Amino acid sequence: MQQGNWTYWLRVWVHPRQTIRHFLNHPAPFWPLVVIASFSGLFQILDTGAEFAWGHYLYLGIILLLAIVAGGALGIGGLFLSSVLYKWVGSWFGGTASRQQLYIAFARGVLAPSVLIGLLWIPKLLLFGKGAFTDSPAMYASGLASALNLPGGLLTALQWLLAIIKIGLTIWMSIIMLHAVGEAHQFSAWRALGVSLIITFATFALIMILVLPFLVIGLIAN
Repeated sequence: MQQGNWTYWLRVWVHPRQTIRHFLNHPAPFWPLVVIASFSGLFQILDTGAEFAWGHYLYLGIILLLAIVAGGALGIGGLFLSSVLYKWVGSWFGGTASRQQLYIAFARGVLAPSVLIGLLWIPKLLLFGKGAFTDSPAMYASGLASALNLPGGLLTALQWLLAIIKIGLTIWMSIIMLHAVGEAHQFSAWRALGVSLIITFATFALIMILVLPFLVIGLIAN
């Protein structure tokens, strides 16, 4: 695999450790990692908009603009924060990766696959338009589905098909992440799983600590 060869976008799904090792041994300029992170953040914003049904109270153009403007900051910030956390916690498990190596591992082994998954938004937006950001895309479809007057049953089936594909690829991406982190730290994917669980639990606990006082105040006020 030569540096700059785009086949890594597919190879990382099948040979994650080999692909990550290639990029660790042949570090490229930092800017491609920033671009990958920016696109990943853009798709995260779109996912959030769909999850919270932004389409019911925001125009489609505003949602897309928000994804473009905020997505880059979210993706780049996520890359930096993840690298710092996984370097720190990974060292508890005997990991030896530097922060720069984890930048590469995350961008190439986590964010790049997430960008490919995010491309599912192209058919989703074309089909459902603003409806993709509602609690019922088939019912509120305003894209090609509306223009072609496609039956609701077909739209629902397509909606579920895209959702199932995304779930399957996301699970696969999680496995790739463990191997990417493990390769950077030079330990097994099982140790990487331990690192990931600790970070996930700590993040959840921190959120609860920050949110709990407001919940208690709300209960007292009521």
